[in-house]
Amino acid sequence: MGSGVGSAATKVGIKNLPESINYIWEEYIADSKNNSLLSYEMNQKTLTYSNKSLAFDYLIKGDQNRKNLPLYIILHNGGISQPSYNNGEFLKARFRYQSCIQTGIICGVRGVTDLSNMHYSKESIILLDRLIKSFIVFYKADPDRVYLIGLGFGGDGVYQIINLIPSRFAAAVVISGHSYGKILKNLLNVHLLIQVGENDTFFDKNKDAVKTYKRIKQHYENFRNKCKQLSKYSVANQSGKNNNNFISNIPSSSNTSSKKNTLNLLTSEKTCVECYLHTGQEQVINDFDKKLQEFPIIADPIQWMISDKEIESINQNTNSISFLNKFVREPLPRNLFWDLTCTIAIPITYPNKTKEENNLKDITMIKDSRSGGEGFFNGSLMASNKDKDEKNLGNSVMFNKYFYWLEIGGYSVQSLGTLEVIARYDPKNNNIFIDTPIKYIRILLNERMVDFNKDITFHYNGMKQSIKVTRNYQTERRTLAERGDYTYIFSAAVIFESKDMNTFKVSQFEEV
Repeated sequence: MGSGVGSAATKVGIKNLPESINYIWEEYIADSKNNSLLSYEMNQKTLTYSNKSLAFDYLIKGDQNRKNLPLYIILHNGGISQPSYNNGEFLKARFRYQSCIQTGIICGVRGVTDLSNMHYSKESIILLDRLIKSFIVFYKADPDRVYLIGLGFGGDGVYQIINLIPSRFAAAVVISGHSYGKILKNLLNVHLLIQVGENDTFFDKNKDAVKTYKRIKQHYENFRNKCKQLSKYSVANQSGKNNNNFISNIPSSSNTSSKKNTLNLLTSEKTCVECYLHTGQEQVINDFDKKLQEFPIIADPIQWMISDKEIESINQNTNSISFLNKFVREPLPRNLFWDLTCTIAIPITYPNKTKEENNLKDITMIKDSRSGGEGFFNGSLMASNKDKDEKNLGNSVMFNKYFYWLEIGGYSVQSLGTLEVIARYDPKNNNIFIDTPIKYIRILLNERMVDFNKDITFHYNGMKQSIKVTRNYQTERRTLAERGDYTYIFSAAVIFESKDMNTFKVSQFEEV
């Protein structure tokens, strides 16, 4: 089992983190370790939010003092309204993959309820996000190697979780899960493996797996082609030449010296999703064979779905951990597609205020057990800044109001004028492209994305506007407080505003 927080928590120094912001991360680490509630939660292996508790158990394989440990999170199967059964499934699943892992943190998570959405209710999503933050702080988990595996109902949860908070994960595996027909458009930078038995007809999980695979694959290919077209158009407008200057989701060389297996999405022939349909199997499949043996799977799942003929099988290593270990998160993908309908609305509350004062909504606060206190857990830092459109939020605020390097701040999704955003950045030429009509968006920037010593040019509908940004200490602290991830310390936020497709303006966001 995992030992107490104090035994494994030592000073964290992050390789390749710019010195100018490394001290902010060290301050965040110190404030976290000095927060008695955070330490208590990890030692008790229980997190609580809004009267819901997320219990977990974990063990660490290999050297506990080693930095940048991969984190494997396991979501169990279950039954509706059967606590004892769900408890048993949690105990079975929590360390299911320990024989396949040489070094890393294995964390089994117990669903917050006993209902079918036990892993993806809004409380569960918020608590899981917080759990990842705590593992990064206290056990030096590598935020670029956080992996998610779900079994049965846990597989259902994986689909929803990586669609809601994809920037947390490098890769994920669904075992005999169900997507319930969701479009799942936000997965393009998370590599997903869907595994199911060919004859698993329980809720048609076999057919749902293939349909989900096909939907994600098609969306990925459409977006890849869209980005190529947009890139050609962008270059033609800048130079008069129609060159294929495709902005690939490949990190800069300075950011990947130790990340040899980074997934280069949108550039390879493979898509971000794979489907292993285990030949002749029903609800039991082998995805954790420690000898890494190969098992037969259907060679072409889509053809299997539409053909009456027997489809050829191929042998494949179906070990889920073996699959996950191939991938490293790219935290700052150069091409983003954001489905804005995937947000979690939670009540607005403020610390140290009466119910009547809370109704004034003069600031936007997401209050959890870490609000209040000093430093990074001071209420003012956890609050969003005032936005002109904050009144449109009504009685709720978006928990996941950010998406990689984009954010909507205090704006409601309905007031943005679109439900989808395509945005790109080109580090070579210091360009930012907003490729869909939108009234308001904030672009988060750091020096791994663009050169702050030069003007940054924003492009929108054939128009362009340049701006010089400066490093903002409050932006750095706010974005770190929100994410709890040193990779997402942003030094500037730029507001993009447009009343129509014919005009736009950009300005640096002034933090409160």
